[in-house]
Amino acid sequence: MDFAIPAAISQDLDRLRDFIRIQLVSDLPSLTRKQKMPETFFHRMGAGGWYGFKVEGGRLVRGSALREAIIAEEL
Repeated sequence: MDFAIPAAISQDLDRLRDFIRIQLVSDLPSLTRKQKMPETFFHRMGAGGWYGFKVEGGRLVRGSALREAIIAEEL
């Protein structure tokens, strides 16, 4: 059996790390002081496709469970 993480999911993980670095780490002192996440962060999470589902043909389509687990672990 091949237990390697598929290349597409590895690429998504790299994009997620970039997203976190740009959206969170750069503003971490301010977020820590406020003790809350800005609403725009959650909008950007959705726009980036990080919630585990997407819209195709007017319907919600669930993504890979492995991808969801990796995203949750990274967050």
